[in-house]
Amino acid sequence: MQASDLQRVADVTLSEFGVHRSHIYIPYIERDAQAAVVELLRLREPVLVLGHSMVGKSRLGAELLRRHFGDRPLVIPTPPRGLSQLFGVGATPVDAAIWLDDLERYLGPDHFRIEWLDRAVRAGNVVVATMRASAYEQFLPTRDLHPPQWELLERFRTVWIHQDENERRRLASRVSDPKMRAGIARYGLAEYIGGGVLAVERFNTGESQHPLATAMVRAAADWRRAGLEIVPEPVLRGLAPAYLPPSVQRDPDGDAGGALAWAGEMIDQTVALLEPTPTGWRAFDFIVDHLADAGRPVPDATWAAVVAGAGDQLVTVGYAAAVVHSRFDVAELAWQRAAERRGDVVAMINLGLLLEQQGRHDEAERWYDQAADDRGVAAVMPDLRLLLEQGDHERARRGWQRVTRPSDLAGVLAVLRHLLADVFAGRAQVQRTRPDARTSTAAASARRRAIRRLHSRHPDQHRAAR
Repeated sequence: MQASDLQRVADVTLSEFGVHRSHIYIPYIERDAQAAVVELLRLREPVLVLGHSMVGKSRLGAELLRRHFGDRPLVIPTPPRGLSQLFGVGATPVDAAIWLDDLERYLGPDHFRIEWLDRAVRAGNVVVATMRASAYEQFLPTRDLHPPQWELLERFRTVWIHQDENERRRLASRVSDPKMRAGIARYGLAEYIGGGVLAVERFNTGESQHPLATAMVRAAADWRRAGLEIVPEPVLRGLAPAYLPPSVQRDPDGDAGGALAWAGEMIDQTVALLEPTPTGWRAFDFIVDHLADAGRPVPDATWAAVVAGAGDQLVTVGYAAAVVHSRFDVAELAWQRAAERRGDVVAMINLGLLLEQQGRHDEAERWYDQAADDRGVAAVMPDLRLLLEQGDHERARRGWQRVTRPSDLAGVLAVLRHLLADVFAGRAQVQRTRPDARTSTAAASARRRAIRRLHSRHPDQHRAAR
């Protein structure tokens, strides 16, 4: 990649950075989290800025890159495969700024690897990413489940934008207009000037005036809550009637085209409730978080449609179902489909963990065995296993990152974590507390067999990694 082919950071507009257009112009005001981001960038650490929708993540990151790295060429990969199309063919930007707004869009299978991030940092690039808190939650590990994307996210240094009352008052005090000052003090800076408040008002008004349109917005928001970004228009039209209030369901408005036009209309030339894309519709971030805060569960019909349309995102959907929504039945269905139809090893191991939790030890053992037999799993070095058994988890984790693909790493580590839980917690306690200890021990033995098979199947990789 030639630097001459790229724009300089200072020449790129805020809209090209992905910053939402403000319906009220206001100069950038420094945020409390700014100093932490600047220090991490000075140390050349990859930075992930986190926070609620429209809290100002993109604006902060863009402004700091423009201030401190304005002369650098800017790389903005096109999601979801832009990083793999760049790094996957051996290209590496040098001394550039790499901007990854809404990082979750890049986290599909094999779309972003840890070694690519490390390669970018070694080449002198500064890497800044943003992600909504609700999207980040879908990738957080639990005691028993370990999303494959988590190992990559751990490589970033995170900075949270928490807008507390003190910061809100400070930001409001910097504005001279009384009406704007009151709005910022009440709602927050980015929420008020970026159109989030207007979007909620339009949605609330539409509930009575445009019920089919707001039903489509709810369906598209749940689609994102379930782990997918873009809902195809035919699917959206099919899901919407289930989101109508009972009185309207008896006599639904049939003008789906008009409903989509209303939901996709720009609000004060800044945002829309539904954003059109080449493959469907995407719910506006702020509305997704607003509706999620209401606590309504995702309907069964939507989960069924999500699983049916997930494609290579089935593992991600399973994590969203299990970790965020506690829908273990949906997670089982998604992972089983990924395992059976796509041969996904991570899905097989997650199924084993889930089934073992439910006491279905024979089924768990079968999935562990199948995962171990799959030749796509990378090798596990015996000395790394020894590090784990000695409790040196950090060195072991870094070693695994060097010899495995991210899509394999999390699943195999999950097996090791449970194996070591047996070692450190003591199998005797497990046997005392479980009436079916014999079948439980069989499942644990399957985990150990899986690890041994992984050791034996790839001796060449073992030697190369030593």
